[in-house]
Amino acid sequence: MAVYPKSETDLRVSASRLNGVVRTVFARCGMSDEDAALLAESLVRADLRGVHSHGVLRVPDYVKKLTKEGVDPRGRPRIVSERAGAIVVDGGNSMGQISGSFAMKRAIEKARENSIAIAVVRGSNHSGDGLVHDDGREREHDRARRHQRAADHGALGRVGKNRRHQSSVDCNAGR
Repeated sequence: MAVYPKSETDLRVSASRLNGVVRTVFARCGMSDEDAALLAESLVRADLRGVHSHGVLRVPDYVKKLTKEGVDPRGRPRIVSERAGAIVVDGGNSMGQISGSFAMKRAIEKARENSIAIAVVRGSNHSGDGLVHDDGREREHDRARRHQRAADHGALGRVGKNRRHQSSVDCNAGR
C-alpha cells in the first residue's frame, strides 16, 4: 500500500476538500451536481481504502472520457427490459458509477417485489471499484462489505463486470 506524503514537499489534503475539488472538476465537464458528487465520492473513497488504482488518479482519464472520448456527462440510465425480477439497464453512455447505482437501486426494489432480482447494465463506461452506495459512501473500509447496500435493504447483492463493459447486479431479498 502506498504511504503519503512521501517527501517534505508532498501535501496531504483532507478527504472532504479533495472530494469538493474533484466534484467541481466533474461538474465543469457537464455532469449534474448529483452525478458529479457520486463520481467524486467513489474515487475519494477508493483512495481512502488504499485502492489508488481506482482513486483520484483516474480524474484526468475520466475528464478525457467526459470531454473528448464520447462519454455523456449527462447520460441517464434507463430500463430497457423488465420481467419479474430481471432488469436490463441501458447506461445511456454514462459513467459506470452512475448506471451501476441506478441498477442497484432498481434491483433492490424488484427483489422486494419478487424475492430475487438481477439487473444487467449495458452501454456504460468505467465503473471504478464498484463500491458506491445510494448515498455515495461506502459504509465500511472493508472489501468483505462490498454488497452492504443491498444488505441494508434486506437483500443479498452481487456485482460483476466483464470485459465488454457490462455490469450485472443481482439481489435476493431472502424471503
